[in-house]
Amino acid sequence: NAPRFCQTEPQVHVELEPGPQLPLDLICCIDSSWSVGLDGFQLSVRFFEELASELDMPAVRIGAITFNHSFAVASPLTSERSELQARLAQMRYEPGETKLAGPLHLASDMLFCRTAASGLRDR
Repeated sequence: NAPRFCQTEPQVHVELEPGPQLPLDLICCIDSSWSVGLDGFQLSVRFFEELASELDMPAVRIGAITFNHSFAVASPLTSERSELQARLAQMRYEPGETKLAGPLHLASDMLFCRTAASGLRDR
């Protein structure tokens, strides 16, 4: 005898719709090393631009760091979309070795340390 299954009426109904963006601080580390090449660098920048365009600013603050064997803040945390776009447009591919420890420490500092450039959100 095969088991019998009984379909019941759904117990939960869900309607999906966009809600307000919750506060978020995001730092993107963009690799400019030989291993990604110019095409990979440009693809990373385009992805970051598209990601940023989908997030609600000013609820979201976004920053960027470029890195290879050295690293630099390409954009400090900002909630101004036009400022972010201008800074991303200025980023240039500068090939070098891939060294990620420094950029990750800098990203941590930008996210968690009280500085004039980033500040801290009320948690």
